Amino acid sequence: MSSLEREIFKKPQLPLESIREDEGNFNNTPPSQRQSSSSQKYSPNEWQDYFDESINLNISGTNDVFRIYKTDSVKPDGPLFLMHHGAGSSALSFGWVAKHIRELTQGEYGVIAIDCRGHGATKTEDELDFSLERMSTDLIAIIRAIVKENQDVVLVGHRYKLTYTAQ
Repeated sequence: MSSLEREIFKKPQLPLESIREDEGNFNNTPPSQRQSSSSQKYSPNEWQDYFDESINLNISGTNDVFRIYKTDSVKPDGPLFLMHHGAGSSALSFGWVAKHIRELTQGEYGVIAIDCRGHGATKTEDELDFSLERMSTDLIAIIRAIVKENQDVVLVGHRYKLTYTAQ
């Protein structure tokens, strides 16, 4: 375990009051009422519910524009979680996690979530190139553009993205 990981886990855990059980008893609710109540209960949240900024990052030398959602740390060069989603998701799949990282670290850690090539609001020249080489090149270009020199970074990915996030 790295010193960064140890530091995070020293922080007090959030109380579980933020996770509420469903209101009412789902099994006794008629199907017609379940549809209307679930559509109200699970309406999408906006990026502003989780992040401070939404940035369109132009990658130098290309026509690629990556959507980045960002929450800065309270320190200008504070540690940064860089979130990289899997196929079929978007950066906003890390919204809840980003919000809780901010709370758990009392703002000492920043969070950046990337809409990867072919996903979310990102627009690239070749939306369907999901090769390991292309995805790795994208991630490196984004890191070079956003991460400050000597800034600590924790890379977080899910699904097949872990392969090149680790590279």
